Amino acid sequence: MAMRRLFTRDMALVAVMSLALNWLFPTGLGAQPSELAEGLVDPAGGAQANTRLAAASKLTWQKDLDQTLEMARRHKKMVLVDVYTDWCGWCHKLDRDTYTNPEVISFVNSQFICLKIDAEDGGKGERFARTYRVTAFPCIILLDATGKKVGAFYGYRSADQFPDAVRQVMTRG
Repeated sequence: MAMRRLFTRDMALVAVMSLALNWLFPTGLGAQPSELAEGLVDPAGGAQANTRLAAASKLTWQKDLDQTLEMARRHKKMVLVDVYTDWCGWCHKLDRDTYTNPEVISFVNSQFICLKIDAEDGGKGERFARTYRVTAFPCIILLDATGKKVGAFYGYRSADQFPDAVRQVMTRG
């Protein structure tokens, strides 16, 4: 009888904790079966970094041209350069609305190493903008892995427009 009471009390505690966790974390704490099947999470719950999941969830912007070109050579990808200024409202909108879109992230990460250049930093960014003749912002430049300019386009593009604008530059170049 005492054992049954302890079991009932323990089960009630588990139920209350489960309800509390579901309330605190409505999307759950565990991995979804599809994530396990695709190898996106470590089923053992280890502390391994998951680069595929990270790569799929955001764009990672490099800040150094030479390192970015080396990465592009190593991964056999092109470089997508976003040349911006701090005062450019359209540049901020591109960051906020376009570069956070899952389809844009997937498209860009599959083909490019990303580089962000401040055209008015008083140093390397300014020299880059002069070298590649940037005349307006935002400016998206595509480079091959050697640093040769494939092409560019200026101005804001929505998430729906961005992949097509990049493809046009790739086919023109």
